[in-house]
Order: sequence, then structure tokens, then C-alpha cells
Amino acid sequence: MSDGTLATLTDDQLQLRITVREQALALELTDRVTGRTWGPTALVALEVHEKAVRREDRLDQYRVDLVETGEQGVHVVVGDTARGITVGLWLRLVGGELSVLFGNSETYEEHADRYRLFAVDVLPGLLRVSGEGGRLLLPANGATICRPVGKPAVEDRFMIYLEQPRWEIASMLPIAAAWDGQGGLMALAAQCAPEAQCRVATDGKGSGQVGFAFCLRRLWIDPVESAEREFRFQVIPGGVDAVHFVAKRLRRHAIEDWKKPTLKERAAGSPEVAYQLQTMIIKLFHGIQNLGPCISDTQGLPASHFINAMTFSEATTALRKLRAAGVERLYTQSVGWNARGHDGLYPTRFPIERRLGGEEGFRQLVRVTGELGYQPQVHDNYQMNVPHAPDWDGECVIQDQFGEPLVRGWWAGGVEYGTWPAALPEERVGGHLRRLKELGLYGMAYCDYWMSPLEVNYHPRHRGTRSAHQRGMDRVLGEVKKTFGAVAAEFGTFAGAMACDAVTSLPHQFTQAIRRHPEWPLACLLDEDAQVWALALHGLVMHQTPSGAEWPNAMAAIAWGAIPRDEWAVRRIKYGINVFDAHRVAATKAMCDLWGGQFWHLAAEEMTRCVLSSDGQQVQTAFADGTEVSADFTTGELRVNGKRIEKPAAM
Repeated sequence: MSDGTLATLTDDQLQLRITVREQALALELTDRVTGRTWGPTALVALEVHEKAVRREDRLDQYRVDLVETGEQGVHVVVGDTARGITVGLWLRLVGGELSVLFGNSETYEEHADRYRLFAVDVLPGLLRVSGEGGRLLLPANGATICRPVGKPAVEDRFMIYLEQPRWEIASMLPIAAAWDGQGGLMALAAQCAPEAQCRVATDGKGSGQVGFAFCLRRLWIDPVESAEREFRFQVIPGGVDAVHFVAKRLRRHAIEDWKKPTLKERAAGSPEVAYQLQTMIIKLFHGIQNLGPCISDTQGLPASHFINAMTFSEATTALRKLRAAGVERLYTQSVGWNARGHDGLYPTRFPIERRLGGEEGFRQLVRVTGELGYQPQVHDNYQMNVPHAPDWDGECVIQDQFGEPLVRGWWAGGVEYGTWPAALPEERVGGHLRRLKELGLYGMAYCDYWMSPLEVNYHPRHRGTRSAHQRGMDRVLGEVKKTFGAVAAEFGTFAGAMACDAVTSLPHQFTQAIRRHPEWPLACLLDEDAQVWALALHGLVMHQTPSGAEWPNAMAAIAWGAIPRDEWAVRRIKYGINVFDAHRVAATKAMCDLWGGQFWHLAAEEMTRCVLSSDGQQVQTAFADGTEVSADFTTGELRVNGKRIEKPAAM
């Protein structure tokens, strides 16, 4: 086939040109406003696994069956005769963006006993920069900037929305970008992001590239997701803050495509969200087994030893003291109320732990909490399955590729196995929620240990993809929200944030964890955190400060527009839980007076600026209502709209 132009598409912003070169298709993308052109770069590369030699071949040259322009854009079909692989793609210009669509209905594997398509690398090299001004935005640690100059020649790849072997990468956002002083391009995994794989490479000569691939399989036996997949590519104009630009495009994706309401809109229809926006969180830590890496005892106590940190009666007394001190609003979350305490016997929760006061004591705690004007809830978990639990059910557990229950961790309940949420029967979701509500609980419910890294399930009956895992988690979170009016979860991936009203924290704490693995190519590419999560999602989903009622946490709550949180018991344990005392009463009152009296509204405002120093000790933020905050955690200085906020004496 001779070289030449096969198709063009044009709108007000972009021109797309597809050419054929050396038995492969190439694409050029031109910004019609500035005249800048990216490419030509390969349209696709096909990665095919050959079972006989047990390796993947990358097909950069292939048969071109169809390049056809019509009302839906350019339809492309390519294939490889020897391996029996055929793939169809659709390219469109939509609202000034390039859309690349891929669906399984146009994927054929004629010799699936020998060859299977593992991935379709889309426009490799399109998002490429070089020189001192070049920057890559990687979806690692939330979002991280890489400067390719000075980097060695390395390449790496990882899945969007976490994968357990390298969970520290914290790939929680479906974005990537490349830019220099003249602007650049960003990519968004707009549909089926759990099956998107990010690929990054530097050449050791000052150039680097990042992009996405449609990942069908990573093992020969993997099920393949049937949903349509889409990547979007958009020009980053020159002269703009590229991180801010990418974040606001992600925000539009949340609002327009996911139909995510703002917190102000949610509060108008959800009393639970409205209350939480103005309320400090208090996690009441009751009990835990002396087991697991978080709690291992230094005094030689056996693993069967139950650590009673605070009975329900003691918690009731503590809350009365807070109310007597003038703390009018609190949201409480009992941790370790269930059988054997925190992480104890999941999926079994009942009977409520007798060593803490049993169901009678717990109902009394819930009743008094409500009478004090507070909202009582529990710390709950749908992820864990411990094999010695009375309600253990192997049908609900993910199986690994070896046909064994999938081990996800070792915590205070012992070795735990991951839940396949789609297999949970109604009584383990709706039935359990009704039983919790019957205890008198109300307010925003919380699901611990979600969003977890996505898994493929090899169970013979419940076999499913990473996307199916995500949909199952969304199903449970939806039921929780339906029952209690609002829902929060741990670990805020973008997909998790779309399903929740709140997540525990922002994803910018894993850089050092990644660097502790120098064997990972990615480890040498991370230069500075980019606050994409906050700029994109603030005002759409709440997040919390670390645990504590001290001045740094008050500073963080105001600077980040976060919900302040504390966690305590009446007895000290190694787990790191704070101890409730007179100082804690005064500090909690001071936190509620300061944050709740003046600054709670920032949690529901869109963030318009966020600058974090390289050491994380200085932060400057601005919000849509005009509020500007600067916080220096080294000196303890906090300013709002230029006015110094004094540290309360009780802190």
C-alpha cells in the first residue's frame, strides 16, 4: 500500500489527518488556532500474546482493511492475517476534542487457541515533549509531574484505578498530559477507565512521552470487558497553567458525563450531607484484636488478646463531656463495635461485641448521641472476609488465577480475602443495612477499605473484569447511600469519588512510598505533586483532615477546605489512637468554634487555585467564593484573605 492521506476531519479547533506509511496508519493532529501539529505518530500498535512461545508481540505494521469517513467520523479497521486478529476503531472530533472509541464487537480473534489480543496502544508518542520546558503529567500518586530532562531511559506501565502488586503508585485519576512553553495535549480515559493502562517512557536524551492503551487482558485466561471504551485528547493552550487546565477538564467530565452533583446541590436534598458539611468527625475507637501489622503488641500478649480501648458506656460519658463543654454538633463513627472489634470477624458483625457492652450498651450509646444533638454512625466494612467468620461464604470471595481465594491483607482479623461485591446476596447488603438502621443509627454511612485496587475475578461462577469489580463496589455504595442518605469511603479514586459524598483524604502522600522501590522504573520519574484531585473534585466530594484536634489539623481543614476529624479512646493502645482527656475536650471545642464557626463553607466551594511546596509544608489555596488561604506548617502561620488567624489557646 503506497503512502498517502486516507482521511481528514476538521472542526473549529482541530484538524485530524490519517495517512498510511509502511503498512501502518499514522495520525497528525493540528491545532487550527495556533497551527501547531502533533505527529505524525502511529495510530495504533497491537499487542498480541502467542501461547506457543508465551510472550507478547507488538505489531507496529498490520493489514489496513478499512479507512472510511462518514457521519460518525472516521472508521478504521486493521488486522493481522497470520495471527487472525482484527480490530475496529472510531475517530471523531467532538467539541474541540479528538475521541477514539473501541468496542469488542469489532474485535476478532480467529485463532484464539493460539493468539489473543492483550492491548491496543493508542497514538503512542502523540503526548511527547523534549527539552528543559517539557513536562509530563502522570496519573501516579494522584497526579505527578515529570521533567524528562536528566532522566534515564526507562519505560513503565500501570493500570488506572490501582493494582495490588504496586498499589503505592496510587493511579487514582484517568488523566495524562504533556506540555511545554507553547502548550501541549492531555488525554482522558472517558469511558471504561478501569481497563485503561497508562504508559510512560523517557529516552535518556531529554525527551519523554505518556499515553493510554486499551487493555483487554494481562493474563491469557482473563475475561474481557464488553463495555465500549473511549479516550479523549484535548489541546492545552499555551500560556495557561497546564495542571489547572487538566483538572478543570476532569471536573467537567465528573459533572457532565458522570452527572456528579455539587455538594451544595446534594446538601439541598440530603440532610445528612448538609449536616456533615458543618460538622467535625469523631471516630470512637472501641476494640481490636492484638493481631496484624498495625497493632502488634510489645508486651508479649497473645494474638487472641482483645484490646478494650473504650466501652460503649465510656464513650457515652466522653460525649456528654463534650456537650457540656459547649460542642453542639458532632458526627460520631464507632470503630470496632462489631464482633472482635476493628477488622475482627468480617463479614460477621453481630452479635455486637459483648466485651464493649453488647447490643444493650451500644443502643444506649446511639440513643444518647442523638439526644446530645450529634449524629451516630459506625465504621463498617464490605471488603474483608476472614475464613473463621461464621458468615464466611466462598461464593462471595474473589478467586485468583490459581483458583484460590484472593488474599488481600493481614489485619486485626487475621488473613483476609477480598469480596466480589456483585456476588453479595441481598441479605449481606440491604439486609445488613436495615439491621444497622434498626439500631438507631443515622447520618452519612462509612465504608472502610474502599475504594480498593481493582481485581479480575477467576471464580468459575462469578468470573469478571476490573470494571465489573468497580460496578459491584458502586452497587454497594449506592445501597448504603439509599439507606442512610449519604455515603463515605476510604481512599478516593476518581470512580470512588463519583459514587460517594466523601472520601477520607487526598491522594498525594505516596511519592516516598514509590521511591522506596527503585526497581520500579516509575520511581525515578516523579518530580513534584500536582494537585489535580483537589482542583477537579473539591466542592463535588468532601474529604477529611488527618486525625487530630491540634493546630496543624485546624490549619489543614481551613487551607484545604476539608472536614476536621479526630479519633480517640479512653485508654492508650499502640495502634496510635489519641486518648480522650480534658485537653482533648478543650481542643475539640476550639476546633468546632474556629472551623465550624467561620470556615466550614469552604468544603462546598470549588477550588480555583492550589499550590503546594515541594516539601508539602506550605500550601496556598483559593476558592470560588473569593476566599484565599495560605498556610505554613513549619511556622504554624495561617492567613485567610491576608488576615492572620491566631492559634486557639486550647490547641
